[in-house]
Amino acid sequence: MFRLGREYNATVSPPSPRFYRFLFEKEENSSLPVSISSQFVLLEVFSESLTCMTVSVQNSSCPVFDEASNVQFEGYWQTMSKKAGMTINRDKYPFGFYVVLVTHDNDDRCATHEKRLLRIEERVKEVRFSIREKISYLEYVTAIFGLIGFFLLFYIGAILISICHCYRYQRIIILYLCYSYLTNFYSKLLCP
Repeated sequence: MFRLGREYNATVSPPSPRFYRFLFEKEENSSLPVSISSQFVLLEVFSESLTCMTVSVQNSSCPVFDEASNVQFEGYWQTMSKKAGMTINRDKYPFGFYVVLVTHDNDDRCATHEKRLLRIEERVKEVRFSIREKISYLEYVTAIFGLIGFFLLFYIGAILISICHCYRYQRIIILYLCYSYLTNFYSKLLCP
């Protein structure tokens, strides 16, 4: 079993696949209408080796499909050579899940026909993996409304500047018209 936020290392080969169990932490205050903790977690798997493998997320019940021939029968899966990532929903796996790492006998599942390389190497793969929390619903809503608020303030500021500019421009025109009228009036008054 592994924990949220920690990085783990594993050595995987075709005869020895690995699987690890992950349990979601219990909610401290379940009386809140909106969950403060994240609804989603992110599984990240990294490796320096180009050896093809499959990363699978399966329900935490028996049987665990941990062979190259059946790893794709349950849950979500992804083939990888150097990097993989999966978003996992808490609602889909309320009692936790297994992360299954299976190395393949060849690289056919990971490479296209143009990129297949004839490599003779030992089929052992060193991987690092971790599960970290994605943003919660509350953080998501805060970010959305924060951005909307920023744009509203920007537009309100732009409108206020436009109004001030128009008022100033109209005031100049009004002063010019008044000045023209007064000079015209005084010139007629003084020079009949």
